[in-house]
Amino acid sequence: MIGTLTKALKKVFGDKAQRDLKEVMPLVERCKEEYGKLQGLSHDELRTRTAQFKARIAERTKDSNDKVDALRAEIDAAEAPGNESSRDRSEQVGTDRNQKPRVERGKHPWI
Repeated sequence: MIGTLTKALKKVFGDKAQRDLKEVMPLVERCKEEYGKLQGLSHDELRTRTAQFKARIAERTKDSNDKVDALRAEIDAAEAPGNESSRDRSEQVGTDRNQKPRVERGKHPWI
């Protein structure tokens, strides 16, 4: 009974693999088209296109990179001299979380 119901549902909706393939296939076809366009290019032409792509990416991400740089400068300016920086503290937290806490005999950190 359940097997028949499962088969009927698969016929109507398809299984997960079929749905995933249906979603991915347009992207695969686009990749094949672009590959066909690039196949006829020489190595020098490919290098030129790569440089153009890198320039376009740098141009489109410039605003975001500027914002990140400004925020980093603001964080560095907000830190008091003589104190360890936020980056140092975050790196320390990252390494400390993998170590067991040191507990003295008879003392617990939560008491």
